[in-house]
Amino acid sequence: MIKNKWLIIGQPSTIQLAAGLVFLFTTVAAQTEISVNEGAPRTIHADWVGANANLTAISQPGENDAFVKAVNQLGVRTIRYPGGTIGNYWDWDRGWLDPDVPDSLMIPWVVSHGLTRSDQRYTLEDLERLTRRTGTTPVFMLNMLSKDLEHSLRNLRKAQALGMTIKYVELGNELYFDLPLPNQKYPTPEIYGDSCQHWITAIKQEFPEAQCAVVGTYMTRHDRQINWTQRVLQHCPDADAVTFHRYSPSGLDGRRERARITAGTEGTGDRNTATRIGPTVRSDRQIWEREQLTDEAALANMLTTVQQSVQSYRKMKLPPGMPIWATEFNMRDDHSVVLHSWSHALVLSMYYLEFLHSPVTLTSVHNLVGQLFGQIHIDTATFSHLAEPKVASVPYTLTAGGIATSLLAQATQGATQATPLVIEGATTLQDDRGTTVTSVQGWMFANKEQHQALLLVNFGYKAQHMPYLTEWPQGTVTSYSANLAQPINGWESVLSQQQEVPDETLELPPHSISIITNSK
Repeated sequence: MIKNKWLIIGQPSTIQLAAGLVFLFTTVAAQTEISVNEGAPRTIHADWVGANANLTAISQPGENDAFVKAVNQLGVRTIRYPGGTIGNYWDWDRGWLDPDVPDSLMIPWVVSHGLTRSDQRYTLEDLERLTRRTGTTPVFMLNMLSKDLEHSLRNLRKAQALGMTIKYVELGNELYFDLPLPNQKYPTPEIYGDSCQHWITAIKQEFPEAQCAVVGTYMTRHDRQINWTQRVLQHCPDADAVTFHRYSPSGLDGRRERARITAGTEGTGDRNTATRIGPTVRSDRQIWEREQLTDEAALANMLTTVQQSVQSYRKMKLPPGMPIWATEFNMRDDHSVVLHSWSHALVLSMYYLEFLHSPVTLTSVHNLVGQLFGQIHIDTATFSHLAEPKVASVPYTLTAGGIATSLLAQATQGATQATPLVIEGATTLQDDRGTTVTSVQGWMFANKEQHQALLLVNFGYKAQHMPYLTEWPQGTVTSYSANLAQPINGWESVLSQQQEVPDETLELPPHSISIITNSK
């Protein structure tokens, strides 16, 4: 066993110091025998980590130096434009919503947020500046509802002329929902599939390197959705990938996603499915949630909720070898203490770990900015959902989710191969329904140039000690952790501890994300 050699980076808060003391005491008590083996490797693409970029809240994002710096710190390698549902109504010539679409045919939240009446613009020129300054590749999400094929081709040509690569093209967004305009345009998935095949043929004639993804779904909530993905692919054999969107409640109280999900309510929980009942008044409930975050079963509820949410991709019954682009995902719990706390970082880490076990080849976390999902704070109001204590967010620092994404991006930078670590003997967490999850999980990333990185997550409440293999990276181990309920304002909110790579045993603090890199 090696000695503790920790370096505290930055000025830790009282909570951080307490977390450090808890770690020092628990390292002695938690001498769990753990064995580690390497599983079967998978190919991982250079652009695996990306973000959805609905940036309608920011004027000229590519000119905003503080925002550009934050995106570079986040480390994502793709940016999805224009982002999500708004793309279904996007006028690419205008750089904003199509004025020819009446409010009655828009998704309600777009109208309620005043976007149809805004003078704001988010153009291809804005995107070019942002991608150039961040070194990112665009994922172009085309409007197949209110604009025709020539509109998209003309603007893809413009994007290419501006210097952007036409590498990833998405054919619409969540067209399976029971909304007026999608129903009118594509009353069946077969009609949508026929259109996709026509569009893909035309796109690849002009942009032969482009990969094109069609909209997929696991949902079966009305007749039009049943076997949607299979029916689309039967009529679009040239699709390169299928998109998969997944939101989930925090699941802290065991609740599952509502059965009757509509566009904009994805991931919201059904209180009737909860396994533990707390107060309904927000201030009281948040006190209760903080208490739940000290309970191993409640934490396991959160982790297994994510696992089961991601695994719903299997319901799409894709053909063997068909890649998945997870172009939207995150937690959906609008008034929870979990939102943007350190526990949210663990939730997103579990999303990434599960995606690595799936056919997902491209991820775009939702969203770069925003009070519910943002990876980057852009104002002081991100924590306005908290009743007490009142906390101001620090603009252009990373959120908890942003830190989780950044660490995954760092670990996968330059990697072409990802190898799961088969870890046995670590603490097992069990949720209220009896489902278990291993507290320590990890992956190794490498390429032919011998670059290696290791990412390890200790979800549990106890420090864990695991063997460190001699062939693993020989750089410095950096572990990031915080109190589960702590609101996160960038890296300074997190306890950062460094340790020399051990000869034999690696120590993982409770609730930590650890990264080890070695570039030769």
